[in-house]
Amino acid sequence: MPIARRPCLAVLVIFLGGAPLHAGWASLGSMPSPSRDGRTLVFHDAQGTVAVSVVAPDIVRVRFSPGPALGRDHSYAVVKPVFGDPGATFDVGAAQSIIRTPALRVTIRHDPFRLDFATASGESLDADDPARGIGFVGAETRVWKRLRDDEHVYGFGEKTGRLDKRGRNLGGYGFVMWNSDTYAYGDDTDPIYVSVPFFMVMRGGRAHGFFLDNTFR
Repeated sequence: MPIARRPCLAVLVIFLGGAPLHAGWASLGSMPSPSRDGRTLVFHDAQGTVAVSVVAPDIVRVRFSPGPALGRDHSYAVVKPVFGDPGATFDVGAAQSIIRTPALRVTIRHDPFRLDFATASGESLDADDPARGIGFVGAETRVWKRLRDDEHVYGFGEKTGRLDKRGRNLGGYGFVMWNSDTYAYGDDTDPIYVSVPFFMVMRGGRAHGFFLDNTFR
């Protein structure tokens, strides 16, 4: 399930990389073991900088930069970036790092760089695609996520068509995040009036969400 974006910051998932992928895309490869800054693990090498932060027991934020620093930490959408002590523990190893909270277990594989999110009891919620993961080309970035056969996708703001957005376009999802005054729109018109870069994945009565904190089209 590819998600296209431009460089910015995100509550969950996005970054860029260096190893060859396909059609001009590069994928984030091996990253060294991170340093810790409070509730954040920071990964850095010539490919760029990635920060994985625990915002709350059930919220994890991922930021990236193609350069040596993350830059200004600002959001036009997130009003409250911290929710008190998340009760997180950090286990940093040579091959992977694990963040645990009362609600989540986040496993970060270092080579290649991949993220896996599970409940505290170990039930898998979300994972990067193992072969492609997170990539970029030029100013665009993309993350390939696992989408299981029995998962359903909801959200993206005011969008036409079915409520379940899974399989909207053959070969992937193609929703444009750009508010547009579109008169007399049809079932397949996109974008229209309200674009919200948030979606939920539902499976077996359990949901998890992604907010892509990005103002670009």
